[in-house]
Amino acid sequence: MMFSKFTAAVLRDNSGKVNITTIKIPELKKKQVLVRILYTGICGSQINEILGRKGKDKYLPHTLGHEAVGIVEKVYSNKSNIKKNDKVILSWIKNSKKDSLLPKYKNKKENINSGLISTFMNFAIISENRLFKIKTNIDNSLLPLMGCAIPTSIGVFKNIIKDNIKGKKIGIFGCGGIGLLTLCYLVKKNNIVFGLDINNKKLKLAKKIGARIINVNKFNKIQILKKLNGPLDLAIDTSGSKTSIQNAFELIKKKGRLIISSNVNKNEKISIDPFQIIEGKKIIGNWGGKSNLKRDMPFFLNFIKKEKKFLKKYFIKIYKFKNINHAIRDMIEGKVVRPIIKL
Repeated sequence: MMFSKFTAAVLRDNSGKVNITTIKIPELKKKQVLVRILYTGICGSQINEILGRKGKDKYLPHTLGHEAVGIVEKVYSNKSNIKKNDKVILSWIKNSKKDSLLPKYKNKKENINSGLISTFMNFAIISENRLFKIKTNIDNSLLPLMGCAIPTSIGVFKNIIKDNIKGKKIGIFGCGGIGLLTLCYLVKKNNIVFGLDINNKKLKLAKKIGARIINVNKFNKIQILKKLNGPLDLAIDTSGSKTSIQNAFELIKKKGRLIISSNVNKNEKISIDPFQIIEGKKIIGNWGGKSNLKRDMPFFLNFIKKEKKFLKKYFIKIYKFKNINHAIRDMIEGKVVRPIIKL
């Protein structure tokens, strides 16, 4: 079997760092595609893996990453809809149920585990059903957001909340990456929008977008309710905090909705009063905005075009691949919203 050598960031433990190493990539198997990665994003899911917040990691050592833009270098079958030289968005969101086999990478000493999509590497074998062809003149550095951040944030308003929310009072709990993108979308729709967080730097960005802001560390629930001028029509939690999710549920009106666009640490549980559900409150889960990237691509691209100045100035920061651990550290410390790695 013939191998080619490429470079990947590999997770070996939960120390907060990855290890850049040379790996061998085997010949393609059915439904696999070799992609040259141009840019990839680091999101909260990878930070949780790197810090061990998801519990014991039985797949170590393994590759990482699930949102990127790249160029197709090779396909297993000429019958594939994906062709050599296609520009593609790489996403954990599937375009079909037909997965490929897991790729098997090696270095000199060991096997390197990988999922059906991994993007912290300059070349990667990707399952065909995680690839979406794209034609656009938008800056490539913004396109990794199409793989996770944008579907998860604004896909909600195309695929989950389908009624008219214009003029509604909406609270976004957590002003990180997903929260800020959600705020960007909502403030342009003439809603009364609040950004709620404990981090003043994130709240300043939310204010730049046009949201009203509340530092929830400074006030109790009654004081927050007063600042909101009564309960919310809709709350969206993007924080991943047990306390934040519980507070968001408390602060919606009797027939209000809470959308959970985050997840708590492994083994944590939230606690709510079931009578409030009987009264009409609803909790809705958000799995990638229920997005179909092929169908929703024009909607997402239009959003990027409208918000590209904000995204480039305040949202993303580009790092060289050799500095990926610097990017990881900056994200953990809250110094950057969305690190983008240039391969």
